[in-house]
Amino acid sequence: MYSKLQISKLLKIALVILIIVIIAAVAISYTLLHSPHFPMPSRNVILIVLDTVRADKLGCHGNPLGLTPEIDKFAKSAVRFDQAFAHAPWTLPSVASLFTSQYPSQHGAGGQLGAFYFLPDKAITIAEVFRRADAVTGAIINVVFLTQKFGTTQGFDSIDATFPINNLASRRARQTTTAAINWLDKHREERFFLFVHYFDPHLIYDPPEPFRNRFTDASERQSKDFIFGTGSEVVALRKGKIQLNCDTVSRLEKLHNGELAYTDSEVGRLLEGISARGLDDNTIIIITADHGEEFCDHGGFEHGHTLYNELLHVPLIIHTPESKSKKAGTSIDTTVRQIDIAPTICELAGIKPDSVFFGKSLVELILGKEGPDRPVWSEGNMWGPSGISWQKDGFKLIRLPSQAEWQLFDLKADAHEQHNIAEKIPQQYAEMKRDLQAVYQAISTPIKIGATGKQPKLTQEEIERLRSLGYVK
Repeated sequence: MYSKLQISKLLKIALVILIIVIIAAVAISYTLLHSPHFPMPSRNVILIVLDTVRADKLGCHGNPLGLTPEIDKFAKSAVRFDQAFAHAPWTLPSVASLFTSQYPSQHGAGGQLGAFYFLPDKAITIAEVFRRADAVTGAIINVVFLTQKFGTTQGFDSIDATFPINNLASRRARQTTTAAINWLDKHREERFFLFVHYFDPHLIYDPPEPFRNRFTDASERQSKDFIFGTGSEVVALRKGKIQLNCDTVSRLEKLHNGELAYTDSEVGRLLEGISARGLDDNTIIIITADHGEEFCDHGGFEHGHTLYNELLHVPLIIHTPESKSKKAGTSIDTTVRQIDIAPTICELAGIKPDSVFFGKSLVELILGKEGPDRPVWSEGNMWGPSGISWQKDGFKLIRLPSQAEWQLFDLKADAHEQHNIAEKIPQQYAEMKRDLQAVYQAISTPIKIGATGKQPKLTQEEIERLRSLGYVK
């Protein structure tokens, strides 16, 4: 039997041990919770991609026209990246980079007008990563470049694809939202990854009422006959057979604004549907775009023809269950890239990203830690020479094979890339050129995933669909 004195000593020792254990547990918990690599709980993901939407069209990015009230409201409960950039100025290579966390030269998807290359089977997409983690995967898509034929649907269990030959008959945002909600109703009890693609802001701009009247000139309200952007018209424009002055482009831009406002309303309906089903408490929601659109910023129109930031600067808004209360409305000015999105999604969802992912997770930034700007490599014009751009430390270098003179811009002083200063700062220019050439040599041989550079065999119907968009001569 223990004496009272011995029992008292044992109790004191036990109490000290308990206190030490509690302190250690608190310390470990604090460390884990404040580590960017803290294992997140298993979560669903909804990735929303707006086709042809540049960042400065959104109200939360400072646009005063009131085009995106629903997305702006969503941004208030999420984390917004104000300096996010795509890696190509058109859909196929851009979305392939988004899905694979690889640059276009690495994954191999892309090409030019009439000579397109698909994403090879060896590529690893984020959908495949989620399916390996026993999540059900689905895609709601509205353009042929995002179909099985071009390899971008690898890893999706179900694919709801609609892209009629007549571009004017493309599936509207309302039907896209309805398809997404129906998919969620079917899979809401499972762990899921859902990709939703809205095509409406892409040519042809033909917004439905009341959005047409709200955002266009009086002349457009009186007559709805003004339409530009059929396949033959776009090809003729790129061949120089049609000339559009900036007044006409401004008229078209207002129609584009109406399309975006309409799409925003349907994104809002989807977000409401997610919330009504109680899914937003366990779902990561990302809103971004594949590329932007030029409206005479550099004297041109549409996309796929330059590497200026009106085509590469895209919105990126990430909602996590925690961001509702802890990080609501946070904006981050650090330069980030679309190849960073896939590893970010994986980490937020508690899934290990694939080893071939080239980007770096943004979770540290989402958790409030500061980090340096990430250099941005972009490439792959569809119209004309395939250029290269390199953005680093507030400067941007653009190289086109057809131009002997390279272009260098100071983005802090010249955000709209109007003044080539290559000759004014030769040391910075030489350093940027060395960087660009080194990166090009490092990534131009797609060893990691074995990109094949093969062209898909298209049916006549698929060729006609591409022709209706102006992608085939």
